[in-house]
Amino acid sequence: MKTTRKHLTITTIVLVTLAPMIATANSGNGINPFQGFYGQFSTGYESNSFTNTSLRYTNVSPPEYYSSGTNIASNQTASGMPLVVGMGYNFSLNEKWILGIGADYSFLAQTTSKFSARNPAFIQSTPAVGQQLKASDRFNVFLTAGYALTRQDLLYAKAGYSNQNVQFTRPAQDSATGLTATSNQGGYILGLGYRKAIEGGLYVYAEANYMKYSSASLNGSLSGQSGEDTVITNISQNPSASAMTVLIGLGYRF
Repeated sequence: MKTTRKHLTITTIVLVTLAPMIATANSGNGINPFQGFYGQFSTGYESNSFTNTSLRYTNVSPPEYYSSGTNIASNQTASGMPLVVGMGYNFSLNEKWILGIGADYSFLAQTTSKFSARNPAFIQSTPAVGQQLKASDRFNVFLTAGYALTRQDLLYAKAGYSNQNVQFTRPAQDSATGLTATSNQGGYILGLGYRKAIEGGLYVYAEANYMKYSSASLNGSLSGQSGEDTVITNISQNPSASAMTVLIGLGYRF
């Protein structure tokens, strides 16, 4: 969360600093009706996919219990209704074309259903159950290019950087303690959208976005009892993630 706030602060400073210079540099062009600062919020549908969700484990202590292996798990999905708040600045290239910079933040986390993992080398073993993955604190910074169909209608595309937090949780079970591990994932965002001016600076918009992330590094340890011995096990997981959003929203151009 601290990293996200830092990104938001930096992006705000960049927008506030660059916008007056960009507007001055383009003051001689035909002014596009979508030029200016804007703020907006949206909701709709979000779908997240996680691959490579299997867990690698190593029993590290006591030494006589040393062993390692992989608990196999299937790919997972998490979907729901997002809440995305964004801001940005569009400047006019001419009466038809705009170029912009923007940022948005997704406030609602999306969590998978509970899933299990089992080591196929030990068919009779009890699977680890109740595990979940969660995507949260998504932050996007992007450039947009738009074309004004009319003075009320804008089509645009966007591309940029995306970052999210991913969390793995495994509840306590049998004699083993629970585990929570978190990591940030960086990647990219691509999107297409449509904006319709209503009155004054008010507008509605719809957009579709695709985000792809690099592998996360989730690591932790848990302990369990074997007779009178306490066995320490290191757990690691490196899930990859992608996400898709379809949004409708309301905004204001200042």
